[in-house]
Amino acid sequence: MEFNDDELAFLRHARFGELPDRVRPEDTVELEETDAPRTRLDDGPSREQLEATRHLYGG
Repeated sequence: MEFNDDELAFLRHARFGELPDRVRPEDTVELEETDAPRTRLDDGPSREQLEATRHLYGG
């Protein structure tokens, strides 16, 4: 079954509702990062932490 453009527009509106108004460029703000950049990834949980929670995940 194929839908025409009007039917597709209706289905989009039924699924997602009314779209919000567009944000005008003069209403936007420029973001300034305040956190220091991360230089390495976290190591993750320690072996002790994994062993202590093993029962939670069926291990």
